[in-house]
Amino acid sequence: MKKFLVILLLIFITSGIAVAYAPSLKIRDTDLDCDEDLFDGGYDSCTLSIDLRIDDYSYSSQYDNYTYKVECEATFNYLDAETSWSKQNYESDYIRIYGTNRTKTLEIETDFSPFEKVYKVNVSNLSCRVKDVY
Repeated sequence: MKKFLVILLLIFITSGIAVAYAPSLKIRDTDLDCDEDLFDGGYDSCTLSIDLRIDDYSYSSQYDNYTYKVECEATFNYLDAETSWSKQNYESDYIRIYGTNRTKTLEIETDFSPFEKVYKVNVSNLSCRVKDVY
């Protein structure tokens, strides 16, 4: 019976360690900015700016000593005036964030064909994740 209680106590103690606090990735803000083609009035390219932050509410110096490689993927939906078809571009990029509780901005750019007259652009999907920690 004592052995069972000791095992139960060890499980209880180590289960608290298993759910220990860890920093989390947050998307703080986004901004989509498109550049117009001077000749046909459509868009040449667009840049999505993503403000990213590794939040550590425990303010542990342990997590502040790491570098976090964060990768983001975005789907840009756009309309072409010539065909009126909805099209998509898939883009991805990464950034390194040194430490926690600091905001860094990642910019993902997408370019359009010079033969397309792009007049409406939006981002339909955005996902970011911590790819590596070192």
